[in-house]
Amino acid sequence: MILIINTSNNNKFHIALLQKQECLLNRDVEAPFEQEEFLLSTLSEMLKELEQKITALEAIGIVDGPGSFSSLRIGAIVANTLGWALSIPLVTAHGDEFDNNDKLYELVLARLSNSINHKQFVMPKYGREPNIG
Repeated sequence: MILIINTSNNNKFHIALLQKQECLLNRDVEAPFEQEEFLLSTLSEMLKELEQKITALEAIGIVDGPGSFSSLRIGAIVANTLGWALSIPLVTAHGDEFDNNDKLYELVLARLSNSINHKQFVMPKYGREPNIG
């Protein structure tokens, strides 16, 4: 199963679980500045709904930017931690490469099909200098 995470918007996030070419479940969660509170619990609920465990994940696709400093870091931390813990590949997509979730899924699947795109960890690309003031 493939996990897709898009936390590029600080008001909501998108998470999906794919099997081969099919989207099994996806969620758009409104969570203004609260992705850290809901991302993992949403994933857990989705896996439970599919009667799967976290170990069923075979790869992760993540939107690496542009977007909010905090929300992108939350997505990257979750992807990197799960990728490392499960020893599964990560691939990235950038927000200007797709305009809807189906195209995001296609992009991630295409990148996963070529191991040259696989990463051990991902870094967010904010699109501008962080504003932490």
